[in-house]
Amino acid sequence: MEPVDNDNTDTPQEIDLSERTEVIEKESSAEIELYHNTTQLSTSITIPLHNTLSYLQSKAAEIFRDGDVELLVDGELVDLEKSLKQLGIDVSEKKRVEVRYIEKEPAQEVEKEQELIEIESKPEPSEETPTEVEIQTEQAQDSEPISPSQPVAPVSTPIAIIPTSFKKPFLGGYKHKDTEIEYHHASVQTDPKKRLPRTKTVFERETQTITARNRLQQTSSNAATQMCKTGLHISEQGDRVMYPGRYETAEERGIRIESHVLILQTHFRRWRATRDVNSLRITKANRAAWLEKESERKARQRELRDKFDLDRRLNPKTKADFDLLYHALESWRLEEVGRINSTLQGPERKAALCALLEQEAELIGSIHRHKSIADKDNETARVQKFLEKAASSKSWITPDGLTIEMETPYTQRATQLKELYNSLSLQEITRDERLDVLMTLKQTVSEHDCDLTRDIVQLIDRESDLLIRGSRSSALTGLRNRLINLYLQYVKTPLFNAEAARLIKVPQDPVKLSGKVYFCKSCREYLPSVDFPLTSNARMVGHCRQCRELENRARERGDNTMFRLMLKRLRHSEDGYKDGSKLIYLMQDEDIRYIVESIWNSKSVLSGETDLYELRLVRWDNSRHFTPWNCILLSESETIAHLQVHNINESYGTKFIEIVKHKHITATHYFSRLTTFNKHLAENMSNKTGRTML
Repeated sequence: MEPVDNDNTDTPQEIDLSERTEVIEKESSAEIELYHNTTQLSTSITIPLHNTLSYLQSKAAEIFRDGDVELLVDGELVDLEKSLKQLGIDVSEKKRVEVRYIEKEPAQEVEKEQELIEIESKPEPSEETPTEVEIQTEQAQDSEPISPSQPVAPVSTPIAIIPTSFKKPFLGGYKHKDTEIEYHHASVQTDPKKRLPRTKTVFERETQTITARNRLQQTSSNAATQMCKTGLHISEQGDRVMYPGRYETAEERGIRIESHVLILQTHFRRWRATRDVNSLRITKANRAAWLEKESERKARQRELRDKFDLDRRLNPKTKADFDLLYHALESWRLEEVGRINSTLQGPERKAALCALLEQEAELIGSIHRHKSIADKDNETARVQKFLEKAASSKSWITPDGLTIEMETPYTQRATQLKELYNSLSLQEITRDERLDVLMTLKQTVSEHDCDLTRDIVQLIDRESDLLIRGSRSSALTGLRNRLINLYLQYVKTPLFNAEAARLIKVPQDPVKLSGKVYFCKSCREYLPSVDFPLTSNARMVGHCRQCRELENRARERGDNTMFRLMLKRLRHSEDGYKDGSKLIYLMQDEDIRYIVESIWNSKSVLSGETDLYELRLVRWDNSRHFTPWNCILLSESETIAHLQVHNINESYGTKFIEIVKHKHITATHYFSRLTTFNKHLAENMSNKTGRTML
């Protein structure tokens, strides 16, 4: 045992045990009432009379949790060095002491903060350099325990104290019965044992298998009654007399409870049925409103589509518009032929067929006239597009997302030629302005001496001479058209316009044409490979694109507009998967037409929808790429629901799955060459990415 100071301090200091040898005198205690004038709280404590007022101040600060307080007795400040006994406090009386919080001035706060900073900035003593102190103890000469009758002699003992970064705990101690000296347990002056961190997380079994139980307890509650007696009167005004009723057996009580329960169940079931019926009614109303909106939306779309088709028929401009006209002409012809065959016979039938043939020839002639007008408009638009592309500046995107545009001497030359062409094409200009345009054109083409430029200069001189003589503009129309055509030929020549070299179809270098030119047996012309469309099951190069269009308009007169739109939607949806689906880009309009008409019979396999505008081709199994043997034809609303299906076998019936698989087998036989392309694409994909393509 080693006597130490009662205050457990962190910093090592020299301990004088001679001051601790005094015997604690047993004195009487007094009851002190502490009153906090700020919070108006009061409490009573009992402390010995020999304690000073500073001890009482520390107790008050600890009780009221105030840092700095001061004590007032009878409204006056007291000396903290005096004891309670010196203050005149007696054991028999209860003294009231006021506690007041001391408001700190800003200067004091700053000084305290600086002191705290200085204390925190002091370096901690190293654990490797312990502090040595000497402690004087009193021990009997014969090394026996200390007693009051034996003489004692001071003994100095050196002790090494290792400073620690943690506060040592107070472990209690002992008190000598005779000398009343306190001996405290000294904590071991070594660092605590360091535990190695665990390599894995460990949980106790109690945290994993804990079970919770709830128990109800009813505590006893005592009550008392007061009865009238001699000398005590209790009012009976609010009392009432209770008379016992008829005795109810357990069976009768059960019957009564059951009848009440049946009433409750009846009302509850009625309420639940009313709630369910109202919910179904609301759902039905919402469904009806949705169906009405959908029908209105489809009607509006159909109306807009019919209006758009009518505009295409009245003002055809593209090849698709003329295909629509020829398809409508063929539908009308077949309908009229069927009507004639069903109603007329003999000479009347032949006469009606001849009249029908004449009407068909007139309609074809009308279509050709529209085609001539459209060709002129399209040619003008095509020339303007060519000039815009040639005059466009070079542009590219930098790594930081900025777009840089640059004009080269070639693009500036193309821009100059484009502006000159636009000025030459103007009709409503004066004679002087026309002469200025012709002089500018003459200066431009005179830079090169060739047959083409000489012809252009000759036409310019002729028109200038006629304008000076006062010829009318209507008389110069043919001359001006000839001049525009020659100038356009000048602009498309790469020797005079370098930007035209990358826009013309036939390259100037014959080496680039090797291996990319095929012979069309129908028109007997050699054309580039891009003019020969190939279907998925084609085995050789057939007719060119123009011959195919001519044959279609002369015989079948089919319209692939809807199938072309369906293919465009299908490619857009396949791009959204981002899984490397490429087989869809090998398919053409005729392939989609065969899939829709021959395999799926031009109707939805679920609802039987026949409107091609509402039908969609989607994947049958979403985890695999689109192929003719992995697709299904559904309506727009059915497509949205089908794309949310994760397991086909659970969502669809067995018979329906067999029907779909049978159609897939038919598509596999027809598109047998696509299976070879699919394997080839899968091998290339696996070689590049190291993954197998489904």
